[in-house]
Amino acid sequence: FNEKVTLDKLWGIIISVIGRSILVVSTTNTEIGVASFGILSYPEIATFLSVAISRYGWMIVQMLLKRERYSPLELNGVTMTITGIVATISSLTQETLPSITQIDFRLVCLILYTIFVGNILAYRLYGKILKEHSSTLIALSGFSVPIFVYLYGLIFLGEQWSNIFVISAIITLIGLLIFYKEDLRTRKKTEEITVT
Repeated sequence: FNEKVTLDKLWGIIISVIGRSILVVSTTNTEIGVASFGILSYPEIATFLSVAISRYGWMIVQMLLKRERYSPLELNGVTMTITGIVATISSLTQETLPSITQIDFRLVCLILYTIFVGNILAYRLYGKILKEHSSTLIALSGFSVPIFVYLYGLIFLGEQWSNIFVISAIITLIGLLIFYKEDLRTRKKTEEITVT
C-alpha cells in the first residue's frame, strides 16, 4: 500500500513482535494436552491467522476510506453485517442452539454494551483513525488488546498476576511508542513537503 517503513519504524515493529513472542513462548510451555505444531499450539496458530486476516481486512478498509468512496459509518455497517452473517452461519454449523429458560438482565446489558460501544462507537472511531494514521501503526496497536484483556481479567475475574505478561506488555509498548514517534515524524515531514 505504498507505506514507507523507516529503520526506526522497523525497530518498533521488531521490538513489539519480540514482546508478544515472549508471552506466546511462555504460555506454550504451560499448555498441557493441547495439540501443537512445533512450539505453537493449534489455538495459537489460529490466533495468529486471525490477527493476520483481520489486519489485512483493516488495510483494505483504510484504502477504501482514503479514497473517500465510503464513510466510516457505511463501512462499519457493511462489515458488521457481513461478519455477523458469517459468524451466525459458523455458529449454527458448529454449535447447538441454547435453550433460554430465563432472561438474565446482566447478560442483556452486556450484549447491548457490546453492540453499541464495541461495534458501533468503537469501530466508527477506528474507521476515523484509519483515515489519519498508517495501517501499520493501527495493526501494531492491536498488540495492546491482550494488555487490556489481561487487566480486565485481573480487575473483574481475580485472575493471577503474571510477571512474564508485564514484561511482554512493557516491551510491546516500547516498540509501539518507537514506531508511533517515527510515524509522527515522517508524517510531519511529508506534510511540510506537501505544503511547500
